[in-house]
Amino acid sequence: MLFHAIRASGARIYSVSLEERRVEPLSDGGEQFAPEWSIDGQWLYYTASQPGRRERAVYRLPLEGGEAETVSLEPAQAAVDAPSGAVLIAHETLKLQRPTDPEPISISNGPLLGYQSFDVKGGGVYYVSGSTIWFRPFAGRESYAVASHKGSPGPGLSIAPDQSAAYVVGAAVERADIMQVEDVRASLPHHGSRLLGWM
Repeated sequence: MLFHAIRASGARIYSVSLEERRVEPLSDGGEQFAPEWSIDGQWLYYTASQPGRRERAVYRLPLEGGEAETVSLEPAQAAVDAPSGAVLIAHETLKLQRPTDPEPISISNGPLLGYQSFDVKGGGVYYVSGSTIWFRPFAGRESYAVASHKGSPGPGLSIAPDQSAAYVVGAAVERADIMQVEDVRASLPHHGSRLLGWM
């Protein structure tokens, strides 16, 4: 498990081993946020402040040692590895930066509720915009509405590994509830097709 913690010296990235009950720092401080493992487990993606810029950019750190690399200067609150060398960037919207594209392209139907309001699964990305959970396949050109979010939506989304359910945050004045939305995969068109990465 990964997390960042904000200390007096800045935001630092840590990993947690639940089996060994150990917390280890993975960065040397500064302003580093929103860590994510790469698909192949060889890199640590994160966002960090840049001198003279208000927004954070995207970096990756090789886990075998070495210097961090700049992945994208696009303003980002979070970023994750995507298939075929692409990077998914979350800021006010979701953008996809492919190696062959000069600029990242916007792929979300409106603004995100927060930088934690998306989850990569099944050959694409689920995300929350407004009161709707959407799915955008990386191989496609549009998003599909899979569920309506009841109540006041809050930031946060997690999709079950088999895509049978979504877990979303329902915000309230004094508390926040986690709600389960069932059958999100069954709501998608082309169910079971190669278009969405399923066999």
